Order: sequence, then C-alpha cells, then structure tokens
Amino acid sequence: MRDTRKTASYFEAYVKYEKNRIEHRCEKLSSCESSDKKVRINENLLLNRMNLLIASFSCGIAPDELRKLYQQACSTACEVNTLTYSDALTLASFSIMLDDSVSIQPLFEKFGKLFSADKLLSGLRTYTESGKATWTGDYNFPTPYAGLDAVIGAEDKAAKEQAMLIYLSGWYAQCKECAWYDTENNPNDVYYGYWSFESAAVAKIYGLDPTICAQNPYFPVL
Repeated sequence: MRDTRKTASYFEAYVKYEKNRIEHRCEKLSSCESSDKKVRINENLLLNRMNLLIASFSCGIAPDELRKLYQQACSTACEVNTLTYSDALTLASFSIMLDDSVSIQPLFEKFGKLFSADKLLSGLRTYTESGKATWTGDYNFPTPYAGLDAVIGAEDKAAKEQAMLIYLSGWYAQCKECAWYDTENNPNDVYYGYWSFESAAVAKIYGLDPTICAQNPYFPVL
C-alpha cells in the first residue's frame, strides 16, 4: 500500500470495479461500427483507465504491472479527440517515472498544441524526448504549478529538495478546484489517491532523493 487513507479492501474493491467497467467498454467497442460512438466510448474508457492507473499505484502494485496499465491508458488516449490537462500531466509524469518515452510519443504528436502551450507540460515533453527539460512559456495553471519554479531555479540538489518539500506542503490546499479534491470524504467510493505526480517527474529530472521528497505524503514513490 502506498496510500493509507483507505484500507486495502477499499482499493481492492475500487480496482475490481474499474476493471469491470473497462471490460464492459471494451466489449462495446468491439461491436461498435459508428466512429462517433467509438470516440464517446473511448472517452469513458480513458476515464476508467486513468482511475485504475492511479488507484493501482495507490494500492502498491509493482512498476512492471503499473507500466502495462500506463501503456493501455496512453493507447486509449490516442483514440479521443480532446485530452484534458490533468490527464496529459499525469501521463507525461508517469512517462518519466516509469522510464517509458515510447508510449506517450503518439500523444505528443496528436496533442502537440496542448503540450507546447504550457510551461510544465513542455518541460516534461522536452525531457522525455531529449533527456533535457526546457521550461518555456507560462503555466496554464499557475496554482499550484508555478510553485515548481523554485525547484527548477534552485542552485543545487539540496536546495531543490527543500524547495520541493515547500511546494508539496502547499500542493493539496491549492488543488481545491480539482475534481478529486476531498474525495476521501465522499460517501461514494470515488477516491483513488492524492498524488503530485508532477513532483516525482521533476524530482527524477534533477536527480533528487525520493526518500527526502517522500517526507511529504503527496510525493509518489515507485
């Protein structure tokens, strides 16, 4: 278990539910002949795959298993017409966390404007493609992501690690507009975990010590 806000049995039931939904949608896709309807099914399927990916991370599955779920999510994301910023950021972050620069490449190509029009996404993309992050432009969502400027601009590793801890200390409170905010207290079973995946990606880019960053519970460690 990486997330202890819910029990193992909760996550087991959540994962099972999402897997059943995914199986159902895949069956619908296999018999669907309408291209427009296929897009709608894939939009719902992507939601289920993203939920499953994050919940599976929360309940502690191994990186190899996580990589398969990540690749499936990327594949489905290629079949939708619009990729949300949140999904783009999560998938780009996982690409770096899992050392998988191949699966996300079709998304960079299909949704190039999305990734190039935001400082954080463009930095993650350039690192994935070239091994060096280039942070250009502005943040589409300065709250909370502009706080990463302190990490990026810090002079040395130790200073970056401390800046990361400061960023993480305010991260959750600044995510009030996110759909997942406070879902642990929702009476319905909609919680899949609170994770600052972009923090793990940035930490890996700069070689930060994950054990130091993980002093904050929102920092994800594989």
